[in-house]
Amino acid sequence: MLHKEPPIYLDTETNGLAWPSLAKVVVAKDTADSDNPKYLMCMLDNAENIKKVEDFIRGRVVIGWNTCFDMSMLCAAGVDID
Repeated sequence: MLHKEPPIYLDTETNGLAWPSLAKVVVAKDTADSDNPKYLMCMLDNAENIKKVEDFIRGRVVIGWNTCFDMSMLCAAGVDID
């Protein structure tokens, strides 16, 4: 499947001590403008940051090392992405 926009590169970091982990950090890179990539780094600890993540990656292809884990962490934090 071909996509018009470049993918989002995503990684989540957790404290790893509990499922779902309480301390979640999202690091994402958008390369749509290869000369000026956009980055998003935030904790998923409030509604404003959750909205930022949703807006940053909604509708885009997500690439990561373990995207199943990453998407599970995002969903557990309340991020709503189709």
